[in-house]
Formats: sequence, C-alpha cells, structure tokens
Amino acid sequence: MSQTSVDELIRDTLSSTRRHLATAQELSLARHALTDELSSLSAELVSSLNPEGRARPTLMEELESLHRSLKELESVRNYVLVIERVLRLR
Repeated sequence: MSQTSVDELIRDTLSSTRRHLATAQELSLARHALTDELSSLSAELVSSLNPEGRARPTLMEELESLHRSLKELESVRNYVLVIERVLRLR
C-alpha cells in the first residue's frame, strides 16, 4: 500500500469515526429525553390512593368512578321506571 492510500484510509476512518461519535451522542440525548418522558408518564400513573401519590386521580381511576356513577344512575332510572309503571297500573 502506498503512503497516499494509507493517509486516505486514515482520513476516511477518522471521518467515519466522527460521524459515529456524533450519532452516538444524538442517540444518548434521545435516550435521556425518553427516560425523562417515561419517568414523567410513570409519575402520572401513580395511584391517588397511594398515600405518597398525587392528589389528582389517574385517568383509569376517573374512568372507574364515572363507570360506577353510570351504573348507579341506571339503577335509579330503572327504579323510577318501576315506580312509574306501578302508578299507572293503580
């Protein structure tokens, strides 16, 4: 191999190494950003029933509460329909 070829190979290798280093740094920053976002999302999922948790209920707890309220309202509606039918039959 000639010295020119060796010098060119070294330049290409340095250039490639710099590109790979830049890519690795970008990926590291992206990983840290994703870790921060995951931590934030995990914190939002902590139950409000947990004494160490936040005061706001989670989305799942809100949905469960709304579902219970809906079931209660359906029961009241059915009761009112029964009373209405009894009154009509009298």
